[in-house]
Amino acid sequence: MGIAVSVIIPVYNMESYLEQCLNSVCSQTLENIEILCINDGSTDGSGEILEKYAKNDKRIVLFQQTNSGVAASRNLGIKCARGECVIFMDPDDWYPENDILEVLYQKATEHHALVCGGEFSDYNHMTGEYGYEFPERYYGYKFEKEGFIDYRDYQLILVIRDFCFSEKCLLITKYFFRR
Repeated sequence: MGIAVSVIIPVYNMESYLEQCLNSVCSQTLENIEILCINDGSTDGSGEILEKYAKNDKRIVLFQQTNSGVAASRNLGIKCARGECVIFMDPDDWYPENDILEVLYQKATEHHALVCGGEFSDYNHMTGEYGYEFPERYYGYKFEKEGFIDYRDYQLILVIRDFCFSEKCLLITKYFFRR
């Protein structure tokens, strides 16, 4: 069986959050994943954490580069990804449930979707609170669970993506990047 999903994690000085992120990815129920970690020249303990996890989990592929920015790191991940689909994850994020990738992949393949997304919550590090609600002026753009969008609506979604869902919870088929 080939790789279903490539999880791309660009890392720069995120020592405080990285282990929670990696634990949440490594514990996903979808087994045929690869985890591409791009260390973008971190000067804290992020590099050591990445090396430790890569040594203990064969699904983790570690790339080292001089600081080039998050876009360059994600592009390297896309270039090296072997999965049928890719998903981006920031190192200060985590999956609250172990079946998130499995559900996204299942829905994407079941409906032959190029892009498949889900809900996300926003964690405020200052208050320790999670936010799930969008501002009232964007209520019309909130999707129902397991809802689907029409291509005609896609352009609008990109404009307001931060109010609907983030690229962090979008599973994207590699075909999308070859176009």
